[in-house]
Amino acid sequence: MDELIVDSRHCDEVVELLTDRLHVLPADHYRDADGVIGLTLVGPLDFAGYEPAARKQYADETDLTGMDLLFYDIGRRFADEHGFVPLLDRNTEDVLANPQHKGFGPAFAYDHVVPIPDTAAGEGVHIGVIDTAPTRHPDLPPSHVLTDTYFDPDETSKMVAGHGTFVAGLIRQKAPAAMIHMRAGLSSDTGRTSRWQLAKDIGAFVGDDIQILNLSLGFEDAEVPASTARALSRLSPAVFVVAAAGNDHTDRVWPGAFGSVLDVAFTGGETWSWINAAAPDDCPSAYLYGTFEDTPFTGYATWHGSSFASAFVTGSIAARMTTADMSAAEAYRSLTLDADSMVAALHA
Repeated sequence: MDELIVDSRHCDEVVELLTDRLHVLPADHYRDADGVIGLTLVGPLDFAGYEPAARKQYADETDLTGMDLLFYDIGRRFADEHGFVPLLDRNTEDVLANPQHKGFGPAFAYDHVVPIPDTAAGEGVHIGVIDTAPTRHPDLPPSHVLTDTYFDPDETSKMVAGHGTFVAGLIRQKAPAAMIHMRAGLSSDTGRTSRWQLAKDIGAFVGDDIQILNLSLGFEDAEVPASTARALSRLSPAVFVVAAAGNDHTDRVWPGAFGSVLDVAFTGGETWSWINAAAPDDCPSAYLYGTFEDTPFTGYATWHGSSFASAFVTGSIAARMTTADMSAAEAYRSLTLDADSMVAALHA
């Protein structure tokens, strides 16, 4: 996907550079601006005629290619003219539910109802969730789960379509009285979304009254993703962000790897230095009704991965907030000191 994300304040100048001088952006290009996060998506880019000349121009300075070379080129020109480099990021479709290198682990059918406790744990706490759209399920009543859309599965649906339902069910098991605000940011067909869509979905919670944002998703990149960082920076400092650390990876998984985000692995899994906490991930939860990928489900499943450890922690924090009258950050610290919580701190 050859699209560029740029700081909206400098978009016009970047577009002029891309069209008139570097000739990588057609005159009939498209733009998608988001005023909340202050970013604009621009595309499509075409490197065919650009890259050979740029590689020759910068041969003595760098051996970068493709988008990396374009970023270098734009940065050099802006620095020479203005003394700064504008925010730039690439848009890719690599944001993944239950993030892991080797694809999704399967959900397994669970033949028993998983009761939602009849308690006030989580009362008054509002939790944001970006995931696949939830299905209609008795464990996810509209009185406690608000969503921008529902998913209605059919015989062609994949297991990943139940990811958001499973995550919301886990949160409700721990904090049944909390209010969950869901945004269907991940595709129910693939479990994926783009970095641009993720940034916009995070930005959609700006100004809302959520206290916790659960991101059971992620993507790998050796570089800090500037667009995700910008979106997170727009949230209130009081919003406690919990994210999945990834299951089978060799590099940092974003957005969990940001220092401002609680990065959660599953108990017994990888404990890289940037991971903050570990929690159980093998609890049964609400799921779809029907047969998917040749496996019949009756509304419940078991599943494995840091996505669900993240949801366990989110629900546990919400519950502790009300039972102990604490902020989200204070509740998390309290949980790590309580062996019965099963939430363990790993690294500072």
